[in-house]
Amino acid sequence: MTLPILYLTPTWQTSQKTLIPTTKTRLGDNYSQVLTQGIFPIVEWDVRSPVYSESEVNDVLSVLRQYADKSFLWSPTGQNLKECVCGEWVLSLIGENQYVISNKITASQVRSNIPSNLGIVM
Repeated sequence: MTLPILYLTPTWQTSQKTLIPTTKTRLGDNYSQVLTQGIFPIVEWDVRSPVYSESEVNDVLSVLRQYADKSFLWSPTGQNLKECVCGEWVLSLIGENQYVISNKITASQVRSNIPSNLGIVM
């Protein structure tokens, strides 16, 4: 199965957070043991669109909703694509007829064998 590729233009703001999942077990006498879960870190990006007008935002949002709760390929640079998931896209009114779209995109593995010149432009 080929995963769809999400492409967001460089005008989208992204901030990255890398998490290493762990399990902490308390052993008594203030001792504890911390174990990592798996070998791949979890990478999360908060993404936020540029400002769209009401006439633009509905078209963009309808395309983005195709990616909600499904696996897709994405990276902030368009290179070293990662298999990602995200929840529902959030539409926020920031002024009269001015909207931004935001979401949290989560990845766990790098897939560098995918061509980076394919995808949908927002």
